Amino acid sequence: HGRRLAGAAVPAGVAAALKLLGALAEGLPLWFDMEAVHTHLVPPLFVAMHEGVPGVRAKAAEAVVRLMRAARASTQRSTLSQRLLTEFGHAKSYAPRLLFVTACEMIMEHFSSHMFKAMGYADALLSLCSDPVSNVRLAVLRALPELKRRLRLPGDVQLIESLAEHVTRLRSSDPMADVRELAEETHAACASIKPLVGSAVLSPADAAKFAEEEQLSLAEAEAALSEAKRRASESIAEQAA
Repeated sequence: HGRRLAGAAVPAGVAAALKLLGALAEGLPLWFDMEAVHTHLVPPLFVAMHEGVPGVRAKAAEAVVRLMRAARASTQRSTLSQRLLTEFGHAKSYAPRLLFVTACEMIMEHFSSHMFKAMGYADALLSLCSDPVSNVRLAVLRALPELKRRLRLPGDVQLIESLAEHVTRLRSSDPMADVRELAEETHAACASIKPLVGSAVLSPADAAKFAEEEQLSLAEAEAALSEAKRRASESIAEQAA
């Protein structure tokens, strides 16, 4: 985590910046200080997600998700997560909401099933089943089988029921024929996926992601405790002087 980005210019064109990020996304956390990455590169990424052409938006979203995954501080991850939820999941325009579904699919790939749900993305994704724009509803339907694989009993019973209710409604009463058709396919796909039960593991990869997330959380808590003890010791020393 040596070199800092301070003084390094972000390429003038957003497309050029994204091309660079596409090449460096996995290496950024190893090569640069993450605070500098968030300061210098996150702002143009969100601009690109809002204003870029569809392909550029998706690439910018992928870079943001990778930075979320690489974040070692929960505040950095939480800030990015909340911006995705607020600016895209609850956007007034349909294009950001459509991009949010894509981001959810990326987050399911890069984070554990536990973290995906804990960050609020499962609820947010399901809420878009009622989106007024059919293209958004179609995108959500395509993502639901992957979501179903990440749900477990008994903890996720409400999500499981909500997913089933949304799909049933879309296949029976959606005004768009293509939505009803895809909902029928999604219903069959989801019906074949049995929820995990208890402590059953989704996959070795998911278990590894969860273990890494837990380790990061523990390390951050230990660092905070150590800092609190240091400050307390300094305060006691000052009072005794």
